[in-house]
Amino acid sequence: MCLMTTSFLSCNFDMQEVYHKCDNVLAKFQNAESKEKSRYWFFQHELSKTINGYKTTDTIQQLLQEGLDPNYCIGEFGWFEANPLMIVANSRYTTFERLHIGEQIPNPTPDTNVIHILVENGADINRRPYIWYIIHRSGSEDLNKLWEMRSEFTVNDEPDVLPLEEERYKTLFIEDENRLLRAFLRNGADPDKLGHPYPFSREMLAKITDEEANAYFSKGTRPINEAIEKGILWESQVDLLLEYTTLDEESLKSAERSGDSAMVKKIQKRWKEQNEKQ
Repeated sequence: MCLMTTSFLSCNFDMQEVYHKCDNVLAKFQNAESKEKSRYWFFQHELSKTINGYKTTDTIQQLLQEGLDPNYCIGEFGWFEANPLMIVANSRYTTFERLHIGEQIPNPTPDTNVIHILVENGADINRRPYIWYIIHRSGSEDLNKLWEMRSEFTVNDEPDVLPLEEERYKTLFIEDENRLLRAFLRNGADPDKLGHPYPFSREMLAKITDEEANAYFSKGTRPINEAIEKGILWESQVDLLLEYTTLDEESLKSAERSGDSAMVKKIQKRWKEQNEKQ
């Protein structure tokens, strides 16, 4: 599927003026050392706004056309925010709240559009374990906590309505996660690139280096097995990944660790079918 983008040629603003304003902000609050540094700081902030639908793609496209490295940006959290595709992988363009207030969801959504733009401009889609990260960051416990926080502010707390809203919220949340996964996969992300939680821990995410992180990643787990271990609620992620990869013996162990009999049954069946085809 070809992702449509907003042409940078439609920009009608003075980028030098924008850089100047950004420099002034950095000088006051960030103590920026150079204009080049301010541009990469600005790039990261523009990415975040664009991914969440608050800005068009015009600015980031012009920055890339002017020669900014599509594999680098500067954020508050050091290593973690030093990679544009990581900014996208960590984003959540949530459709539940937007649909709740009557917004139209664009196609493609801003997050998937930005992935395409970055890759089109030379970003390395396998620089980090993006697939692993998206799968690992959210499990059933996280989803339940997010719903609890959201339901505290719901305007419709009728007992017979809340369960329906909860089901819709969780369904759309998983669909949003899968949309992001599919966009990375369609743009060439390795479905089997190993990942490890330690580089993404609060202790390390700001100070670890690429070399150190890659050493941990090389000893990590496969995305498919992370998805399996989350249980049957997340089976759509398992099905999506199986369009690009296969099960291994660890997949059976992951299913057992999920403690979910439905997932165990599903993986045992898929494992048998996979072996019969060989």
